[in-house]
Amino acid sequence: MRVWYVLPCFIAVLLLSTCAACSEDLVEVWRSPWGVVTSVSVDSADGSCWAAVGDKVIHFGADGTVLGETPGFLWPSAVSANRADGSCWVSEYGNTYHEHYWAPEDGGERVAHIGEDGEVLWSRAGFNSVWDLSANPTDGSCWVAHTGNDEVVHLAAEGSELWRGGDFDRPLGVSVNEADGSCWVADTYNWQMAHLAEDGSQLWRDERFLGPPEMVSVNPADGSCWVAGDLDFDDVNHLAADGTLLDSFSVGGAPTSLSVNSADGSWWVSTLRQLYGPNPDYHEIADVRHYGADGTELWRQRELWWPESVSVNSADGSCWVADSWAHQIIHLNEQGSELLRVGDASSPICVSVNPTDGSAWVIDQHSHGAGVLSFGASELVHYGADGEELWRGGDLEAAYCVSVDSSDGSCWVSDLGVWDSVSEEYVGGAVVHVAADGTEIQRVTEVAAPFFLSVNSNDGSCWVGDSEADDLVHLAADGTVLWRGGDISHPGRIAASPSDDSCWVIDCGEGILLHIAADGTEIGRSDDGGWMCQLAVNPEDGSCWVGDMSSVRHYSADGEKLSDTPVMCCAWALAVDPRDGSCWVAANSSFDLVHLSSEGIEVSRQKGVLWTDSIDVNALDGSLWVADISAGQVAHLAAPLFLDVAFGFWANREIALCSNANIISGYDDGLYRPDLPVTRDQMAVYISRAIAGGDANIPLGPRTPSFLDVPRSHWAYEHIEYAKANGIVAGYSGVAFHPDLTVNRAQMAVYIARALVAPAGEGGVPAGPAGPSFPDITRDGDWAWCYDHVEYIAAEGVAQGCDDGKYHPERDCTRDARAFGLLP
Repeated sequence: MRVWYVLPCFIAVLLLSTCAACSEDLVEVWRSPWGVVTSVSVDSADGSCWAAVGDKVIHFGADGTVLGETPGFLWPSAVSANRADGSCWVSEYGNTYHEHYWAPEDGGERVAHIGEDGEVLWSRAGFNSVWDLSANPTDGSCWVAHTGNDEVVHLAAEGSELWRGGDFDRPLGVSVNEADGSCWVADTYNWQMAHLAEDGSQLWRDERFLGPPEMVSVNPADGSCWVAGDLDFDDVNHLAADGTLLDSFSVGGAPTSLSVNSADGSWWVSTLRQLYGPNPDYHEIADVRHYGADGTELWRQRELWWPESVSVNSADGSCWVADSWAHQIIHLNEQGSELLRVGDASSPICVSVNPTDGSAWVIDQHSHGAGVLSFGASELVHYGADGEELWRGGDLEAAYCVSVDSSDGSCWVSDLGVWDSVSEEYVGGAVVHVAADGTEIQRVTEVAAPFFLSVNSNDGSCWVGDSEADDLVHLAADGTVLWRGGDISHPGRIAASPSDDSCWVIDCGEGILLHIAADGTEIGRSDDGGWMCQLAVNPEDGSCWVGDMSSVRHYSADGEKLSDTPVMCCAWALAVDPRDGSCWVAANSSFDLVHLSSEGIEVSRQKGVLWTDSIDVNALDGSLWVADISAGQVAHLAAPLFLDVAFGFWANREIALCSNANIISGYDDGLYRPDLPVTRDQMAVYISRAIAGGDANIPLGPRTPSFLDVPRSHWAYEHIEYAKANGIVAGYSGVAFHPDLTVNRAQMAVYIARALVAPAGEGGVPAGPAGPSFPDITRDGDWAWCYDHVEYIAAEGVAQGCDDGKYHPERDCTRDARAFGLLP
């Protein structure tokens, strides 16, 4: 149970939580603001739209303005707006692909209820593969497709469970009929449709469906339901309220989402006609279509890449579209004209860090222009260590790999060129050398099809794999070819070794690892099986880490296998930390970042990414940059300031910011101990630092102590005196401060309220309203002495109640909660 606070000024907050300590976990420093759009849901009451974007849920106004953002989701799979109160229900799907299909068990996935402003009203974990949900605006409840556990769950508005059950096999879709509170369920692996009454009892089950249903959309006007199957079936079926098949329509492509307009019975559907193939113009094979109630096609929109979700506004007939892999949200009017397009198309596929300044170069493969996405269009982006975009551009067609030369901050980029649909191959490829400011230094066209490359910062040379000639090419810093050749059937990932100017390369055709000297001489080869997909070299000792689909192996510079560590499926990206020789692994099938010691022992495993194409360690500070292509985001993760504040800890960002601002500090053993209660002397120190702007601005204090138990020799003497002088603290009977007593939430509300009014010179906390905001804090109750203070910080947006609606003034304030709001 938590109490959420928002920072309005420079100070604020506390809340209760537990700490999941992990000594090696990373904390998030920065994450690019956009991501894959997996779901949209329109609130027809005001025309706004809720969208699941990357690792957050965003509430857009009808004009595209952001009304609220709710971060902190691993993978929000579905959103459903409740027009009755403007809230939104969110399902989070965060299991591995394997668990989704084969090994269901309760996990960390959750269902959350978000208020109109994006604030989490409540959140409930313990779900497994929550694939879809549907809110009922008549009573605020929500039906949830608990896919991984083969059941459907009905939750009340406040989160209590109304019903759970059903004889289902991977139900992927639910849709509520607000007219009677019933729910339609796509029982996918049973190839059936089921209709449940409001109490969960089965009204009927259709066993005649001709394919595995996945998407459902109910028309409350007549109780009928539109149903679409999986990607192998291109038909949409219309069922009456009693399950009778009314009609069936072919939409000429695989449906990915559908939504019915209850005002006129028309329906919108998004389709894909081809998932993969040689044709690079993916927007030509994906569209959104509008059909009349009788199945007549009214129009179609093709300027899309991968439309994954549609939601109709019955008030005006318009439709919002989640163009997932284009990372855009599109608003179309009833006639199909584009009203709005929001988003920042971003598919980061490769990242390379410059350890001299902590910046990172990233290839954004799927940029867009003129409202049309072109597969293969790409840009090179240079981010500062803080995430600031320093430069974007490059004369590139289909950039694929980037590698930084730390000696001068430049980078080398492989550009595949232009796709030729006739020959079904890329033409006009080049290796491009770009200066730190984005200026093109040179363009090497001798490599026809450059995919992977790696720069040797020792001499500025670059190793490149030419996939057309099946050659390994060694280029000098000026772009001249030093050597070309190698007995390689298909060059894969490459890693230069500055310790001896050699190069490691994966021969994908033969499934072997090669070690090549600077002059092209083969040093050695290793054939230990498995599909090797990634490698990384430790520049300090020349050893090489190699990842395949299930494990990570470590080889010494002379080819001796040092370790072989299973990391689960898809060890897709590797990065070595040269400071200690450890290795970070992106285990994509489980959405994990795995940290292995130099001996190959797993040190930690944490969530926070989806499908990572590339990671790189900054040798300066050990921070990690991640190109998370599935989330459509670039993330910068740093080693924690405190060993017991993990990446997933709810207050890690606030603790880091407060520490950097010198407001808080840890213990000598490197721990922060976030669950320890805060004492009165500590509280005075933290608040004084926050309002004064640090210790340097706090005066020495009077010669005569204000409190008998806080002499001049007390470690917090100046801070306590400063807080007293500013009217924030007062002693007991005016003579004792009791610095060792624990601060509860009622007392902290008083201190925060006083601190908020003190800088503005308002002279005191204003009187609270006649009616209380919390049932346990009333004007005439036991906690009346803090009533005005609690009401004041609640009105200022600093505090809210617990999940049960109470404030709980008696609870201790802990160090994590204290840091959450002590921001300057």
